Amino acid sequence: MDIGGHQKPLQLGTAFPTPTGRGSVRIAVELGAAAVTSAAKVLGTIDPDLPWHEGQHYAPAGVFGFLRDSSPDRWGRR
Repeated sequence: MDIGGHQKPLQLGTAFPTPTGRGSVRIAVELGAAAVTSAAKVLGTIDPDLPWHEGQHYAPAGVFGFLRDSSPDRWGRR
């Protein structure tokens, strides 16, 4: 993520996809220390379900909204 005032893009964390066995994927997101302590926190949350502290987090609906927004829709899957 590019944030104003930073010389380099800031890596917020890592996504860990896990197949659910039902044809879908559950994705855990692990925020890094740099994301938690940086200016990114001041910009507000990327997703209301993503807590701003270190460790792996799972979305209640299986995928966080900010990841779902970047996924192909029905039209893009054809």
